[in-house]
Amino acid sequence: MVSTLPPRAADGLAAQVPRLRRRLPLLDVAYDPWPSALADAWERAGGHVVSGLTMLLHQAVEQVHRFTAGTARPAAELPSAEHEQMVARMRSVLPD
Repeated sequence: MVSTLPPRAADGLAAQVPRLRRRLPLLDVAYDPWPSALADAWERAGGHVVSGLTMLLHQAVEQVHRFTAGTARPAAELPSAEHEQMVARMRSVLPD
């Protein structure tokens, strides 16, 4: 299951999550609040929740590439080590 709904949009559905027969995964891209009501309900029902924060991080990296494309120092053209440092700095602000 993949949920790309805006914050709190699935709160009403959370109470309707049935008991799962298998440990099915849910990729929930909600980040505020985290965990979402849907993610909590999914885990209580026996499912496995995967945060979408990594996906959102990589979307942000791509946005930096696009925003800096016409500059003197495009992020997409940084040396590999510098690019990795940029991504690591962005990742460091994500919650554990």
